[in-house]
Amino acid sequence: MSNDCLLLRKEVRSLGNRLAKAPNNNALRLTYCNCKREYNKLKNKLKKDFFHSLIKQINEINPKNTKEFWGSINNYKKKNNNCEPAISAKEWEIHYKNLLASSNNDKTDTNQNIENKNHNFSNTSLNVPITCKEIKDCIKKLKKGKSGGPDLIINEFLKIIIKDLVMLSFVLLLTILSALVNALDNGLALTPTMGWRNWERFRCEVDCEHTQMTVLVKNYLWIWPMLL
Repeated sequence: MSNDCLLLRKEVRSLGNRLAKAPNNNALRLTYCNCKREYNKLKNKLKKDFFHSLIKQINEINPKNTKEFWGSINNYKKKNNNCEPAISAKEWEIHYKNLLASSNNDKTDTNQNIENKNHNFSNTSLNVPITCKEIKDCIKKLKKGKSGGPDLIINEFLKIIIKDLVMLSFVLLLTILSALVNALDNGLALTPTMGWRNWERFRCEVDCEHTQMTVLVKNYLWIWPMLL
């Protein structure tokens, strides 16, 4: 900054202080505005000249001399980069941790409400025996032209032999369901997509009440995923 610019800045500040004490003085306000306009004009001109000289100096540097290039860039960096932020990083961390956090009481109440709903939940519509009519209706709703399931039995075949198959499916399904309940009580987790080793384990652990159905269930247990 040149001496002329420093003198103008000092005069602008002096006129500004006087104008603050006498805000209704129009002559003083006009003098202040003219002085400030001249100061801004000179300041912008000096800033423009400075950047032009900086660009000229950088262009004159040998492109292969990268050390001198970056050294000239670093020399013109602002020196006030070490100012402390208004809000520290720790304060920001605490703020965002507590922003959407819930209290322990709310968490306890939520868990208690979930437990109460689970204890009081009852689905009586599913707590009824499966009938032959339900199996017939399900087989009738099967779509044609679809590939077979894990048992490789296509839907057209099931529709044709529905009269003979429904009773077998009904008895087989009830027997498997009974064995499934016992397996679940023993801690065996069963799903239609689980590994084949678990299905083999389930087949080996089937203990039917009717002896004549034991061989049938063990040999045709692979139809269970389709019946699900």
